[in-house]
Amino acid sequence: MRIAFLGTRGIPAQYGGSETAVENISKRLQSKGHEIIVFGISNNYKFERKNYEGIKLINLPTFPIKFLDFPFRGFLSSIISLTQKCDILHFFGPETGVYSLLPRIAGKKIVTTLDGLAWERASYSKTIRQLVKIAFKITTKIGGKILVDSKNIQQWIYENMKVKAEYISYGAILSDSKDLTILKKLNLEENSYYLFVGRLVKEKNVELLIEAFNKLQTEKKLVIVGKSHFSDDYENYLKEIANKNVIFLGTRYGKEYEEITKSAYCYVTASKLEGSSPSLIQAMGYGCPVIVSDIPNNIEVIGDCGLSFENGNVVDLKAKMEYLENNDQVASTLSVKAKERVQKRYSWDKIVNDLEIIYEELIS
Repeated sequence: MRIAFLGTRGIPAQYGGSETAVENISKRLQSKGHEIIVFGISNNYKFERKNYEGIKLINLPTFPIKFLDFPFRGFLSSIISLTQKCDILHFFGPETGVYSLLPRIAGKKIVTTLDGLAWERASYSKTIRQLVKIAFKITTKIGGKILVDSKNIQQWIYENMKVKAEYISYGAILSDSKDLTILKKLNLEENSYYLFVGRLVKEKNVELLIEAFNKLQTEKKLVIVGKSHFSDDYENYLKEIANKNVIFLGTRYGKEYEEITKSAYCYVTASKLEGSSPSLIQAMGYGCPVIVSDIPNNIEVIGDCGLSFENGNVVDLKAKMEYLENNDQVASTLSVKAKERVQKRYSWDKIVNDLEIIYEELIS
C-alpha cells in the first residue's frame, strides 16, 4: 500500500505525541513493504529533507498565527495529496481532518485520528474552543474511518455524535538497557528524581505538581521536560514558583528523552485534561512507576499499575508521592506491572498490525 500521513509537524519527531506516533508507525509499515509519505513543516529541520530513512517527506510552510497554522497546512496537504496516488490518506486532528472531504470526493480512502476533546483546553480562547469543537464534529462525519486512542473518547463520540470510532491505542517502546553517561552530562543520578514530560500549558496543571513537590520532604529532585512552544508566560510562572530542586530541561528527544525517562524514580502527571498521554504510556513502557491525576483517560491508561490522586488536590498528590517514597517495594511492583501492561496493550507492533487491517479493509 501507499500511505500518507497528514496533520502533524512531521518526522523525525521533534514536537509531541502525534509526531512520535507517526514516526513509529511509518517505520514499521515501511519495514513491511508499504510505501510511506509524511507531510510536515519545512522549518522542522536545520536543512530541507525530502527523505527520512526511506520515508518520503513533503514539508510545507507554516502560518505565522498559531491557531491558523494547522488549518492552513491541513488545506495545503489535502490539495497536494491529490497528486500523490496514495491508497490511504491518514489525517491527524480535526484542524486537518476537516479538509479530508476534498480528497474523499476525489475517491481517496480516508482515515482520521482524533486524540481528545481539544476544545476543553484552558490554553485556548473561547472563540478557538468553539471553532475546534465545530471542526471536531464535522470531522467525525466526513473524516472516513475515525480512530481514537481512548475508549472514553470512543464512547463520547458514539453517545454525542452517533459515530462508531475505532479504538487504536497509542504505543510505547519496551526497553531495559540504560546509558547513565547521558544522565551524568545532565547532572542527574538514577532514581534520584521525579519526572514530568509534556507541553507546558495550563491543562497539564504543572503548577500543582510543583506546589506538591515544594511541600515534599525529599532529597530527590523534580525534572520537567517540555516547553510552552507558543507563549512563555506560563513557563515563566512555573519557574517563579519552583524551588531550587526543580530542574527545567526544555524539550528532549531521542536518546536523551529515553534515558531521562528510564532512570526516573517516578513519573508524575497532574493533568486536568488528557487523551491517552504518550509520555505516560512510554514511561510505563520503560518500567517507571507512575502517579496520575484521576481523570478518566489517565485511569484508563494505568489500570491497576500505578497510583492516582484526586484531580486538583495538592494534598492528595503530596501524600501519594510520600507514600511511594516510603515504600520502595511498592515502587518495584508498580514498575513490573506497568511494563507488563504496556506489552499487552500498547506495543507499536500490535498497533501497526491493527492499522494494517483497517487500511486493507478500506481498500478492499
